[in-house]
Amino acid sequence: MVLVVVELFESGISDMERIIHTVETFGIKVAMCVKKYDVNFDHIRKILRIFAKNKDFNLWAGFHLTPTP
Repeated sequence: MVLVVVELFESGISDMERIIHTVETFGIKVAMCVKKYDVNFDHIRKILRIFAKNKDFNLWAGFHLTPTP
């Protein structure tokens, strides 16, 4: 299994797609974690669409690193 930690930037999403393609080539399962998932909801929607297309993904997780008041 491969854990992909996604950064919420266009480059992070592009890297994620490239890694997913490589991993799928070898038939390896993918787990995904999104860093600072609550910073850019447009990017989260894009990631969720990519995630929804890949039925072999077995984990969705996000974690918050931005300090809360």
